[in-house]
Amino acid sequence: MKYYIKASSSKSESPREREHRRLALEAANEGIVLLENKENTLPIKPGPVALFGAGAAFTIKGGTGSGEVNERHSVTIAEGLEWAGFTITSKDWLEDHKRQYFQKFEQFKKEQKRKNRTLSVKQLMSVSLNFIHILHVYPF
Repeated sequence: MKYYIKASSSKSESPREREHRRLALEAANEGIVLLENKENTLPIKPGPVALFGAGAAFTIKGGTGSGEVNERHSVTIAEGLEWAGFTITSKDWLEDHKRQYFQKFEQFKKEQKRKNRTLSVKQLMSVSLNFIHILHVYPF
């Protein structure tokens, strides 16, 4: 059983994906909210910053469950800050977190393959809902 968590199983980007990526960037640029710059605190000058928590490397970009967005790539908080010139001082923690996440995800897939040999359709639906819960509500 294959688990697809991205928009396509193909490694090459389609013209439709390129156009949608361009349109999404245009919409993001037009929808940016401006903040009041009290005491000239903005823009924040790039420098060292420590990021912790699942959202730094696995940023939720469209919700979970029915609000989930499938895409080829989404910029994470960590990537965005690095692209803006910040130095992430907690990279080791983030990489370890990602490693543990994918290790547990592989364990989950193996366990599901084992269970799928004996489960009924009703049990499979329950397993699928648990899978969605694990991925979106409880990041490893």
